[in-house]
Amino acid sequence: MRSTDARLAVFFLLPIIFGFFQNFFFLLINFYFDPSKYFLVLKDFYIILVCLLGSFYCYFLRREGLGRYSILLLIFILILSYYLFVSIFLGVYIESFRQILILPLALIYGEIFSSSSRSDGLVKKIENILVPVLIFLIISGYVELFFLHDATESFWSMMNFKDLLSVKGMDKWAYGVGGVLGNFYSYDLISFFDRSVRRMVSLFIIEPTIFGHIASFLMVYAFVSKRFLLFILSSLAVLLTISKGGVLVFFLSVIIYNFKNNNLTKLRKIIINTFTIAIFSALVFSLLYLAFSGKINSVYVRIESYINIFLSLIEYPFGQGIGSSGNYGNLYGTNKFNISESYFGAMVGQIGIFAIFLYVSFFYYFIKTKIRNLNGFLISVYLVSFSTLVVSFFTESSLTYSGTFFLYALLPFINKKNRESIYIND
Repeated sequence: MRSTDARLAVFFLLPIIFGFFQNFFFLLINFYFDPSKYFLVLKDFYIILVCLLGSFYCYFLRREGLGRYSILLLIFILILSYYLFVSIFLGVYIESFRQILILPLALIYGEIFSSSSRSDGLVKKIENILVPVLIFLIISGYVELFFLHDATESFWSMMNFKDLLSVKGMDKWAYGVGGVLGNFYSYDLISFFDRSVRRMVSLFIIEPTIFGHIASFLMVYAFVSKRFLLFILSSLAVLLTISKGGVLVFFLSVIIYNFKNNNLTKLRKIIINTFTIAIFSALVFSLLYLAFSGKINSVYVRIESYINIFLSLIEYPFGQGIGSSGNYGNLYGTNKFNISESYFGAMVGQIGIFAIFLYVSFFYYFIKTKIRNLNGFLISVYLVSFSTLVVSFFTESSLTYSGTFFLYALLPFINKKNRESIYIND
């Protein structure tokens, strides 16, 4: 049983860990051949293949359905396929299509693996592999920022990082020093420091916002597991990425944890929640004040984007099709409603009320899910996936294949654990 769980854990984590390292991997092979034709296919082929073969295995060989949630997700994917089919330029819109598929694919992918194991050993094996990998990524961030970084970005110039961005079609965003991504530098604090501030990006992920969300999971995991040194390591990383989303995810996770944790007394819950909500509220109001005073432009852009989201929903309740909004719409010049910096907004602009249905379904699941029977790892998965979904209203990079995909792929393991606990109690 242990060897089976170990093999399943490796197969489950294979595309997830590849996602963490994909940018560095393609950076290396870019020296030998032009990967532009294969870039998107290589990234997602394994996940899609497992979803197809796993669905076939569960239904036809084991005679076990994937469950009503997965059936609804498959219907959702078929609806998305129709939107893609009616799009004019498939090559332009394929990235937006992949982006919208993140949540349903993650759940189906996770359910296939969770249904293939009969013990809790698989979750433990996944934790034992995944957490050290995440710690390694955090440490690589410190190495890159404090040992490899210089004012001219000579390391990334030497690695031809700008060429990789060209392969990915992201030349428009490569306006940082030495041709790196512009978001390597935060301009939100320019009114305080009179210059842009270099952010931690990780040596392998090579993207600060995605890295910030990964670090926030490790921060919550350390908090729940009471691992002080890991908490210091990960919290400093979140701050050094200057990831507003990562900070919000942590505070939201603490608030949700206190509400859901039945082991706390009512008085302790009130004290902790009051303190946490006060800090969270102060943070939000500070961001809003700085946005409207012109000191943090990115927050103001998100507020403006939300106005456009509701305007688009009124005029186009079923959206305007794949690629019509979001950051990819900006990249390719197909953003019809100037909606960006919001994953939820990007979905609403493209598929309208179907996006709202998906989000409502997720929030219903999170609200009704119990955490008292879960270990610290799965509790952290629940908290961060819940919080990340909330934060995705305000940032588009919160949900990515190379970042938080693994969180939603682990949600079916929570469902399985809760079902088993109900069966045992009965």
